[in-house]
Amino acid sequence: MPSPTARARRRRGRLRAFAGLLPALAALAVPAGAAADFPADARVERSAETGRATSVAMPPGRPDPRPQRLAAGAPPAEVGAAYLARHAADLGLDGPSGLRAIGTVAGPRGTTSIRYQQTIKGVEVLGGQFAVRLDAGRNVVSLNGEASPAGDDFDATPAIGRGAAERAALAAVAKHERVRAATLRAGAAPLRVLDPRVLGGPGLRRASLVYAVRVRSARDAELRRLVLVDARRGHAAVTIDEAPEARQRQICD
Repeated sequence: MPSPTARARRRRGRLRAFAGLLPALAALAVPAGAAADFPADARVERSAETGRATSVAMPPGRPDPRPQRLAAGAPPAEVGAAYLARHAADLGLDGPSGLRAIGTVAGPRGTTSIRYQQTIKGVEVLGGQFAVRLDAGRNVVSLNGEASPAGDDFDATPAIGRGAAERAALAAVAKHERVRAATLRAGAAPLRVLDPRVLGGPGLRRASLVYAVRVRSARDAELRRLVLVDARRGHAAVTIDEAPEARQRQICD
């Protein structure tokens, strides 16, 4: 039987070995970008669904400096993208997310607003956009937006083709509107990521792959629907009325 001294030496050895692993464990626990905090005096609002930041406003006259590696003359879209990347974990943009600048608007007193679209494994996220506002010196005044926190396990490969998705969309609208499917037309059907945590509404609180099918009537100009067809199971998951005066959204489970 080992002596008390020998047992103590073994315990000390295990503790030293565990202490040596702590830096590696800490690196695994902290996602990229998590070390960058927003300024203490910034007004930060967070999503009730995900806990991630959705709105950050700096105090008047005290913008958050642009990332140091960028020169004062760096393009606004580059500055905004670098700032979002620095705060990726807090915004829900870590994991498989990507960003694409989709618009830049010049504002008063040299300000610039840039809008970015979130993608997950190359697929756009419905409602997953951010707007970053810069002052004349390319420093960050505010940002707003929301991201899907889908992880690396998100499957971006559809199990059905676009033709099947279009047929499912036409059948869903025909049934709901009580019209013949032959009077309806399906437009483009790009793949999208649907996440109720971002877009709102009921449903499982996770991201899913859908075809976004726009359906119109050949006889009724007011009948315009956006049907989100589950790209794995082939059923219509969400139908949104796109007529100008409409405010209706139908969720199918």
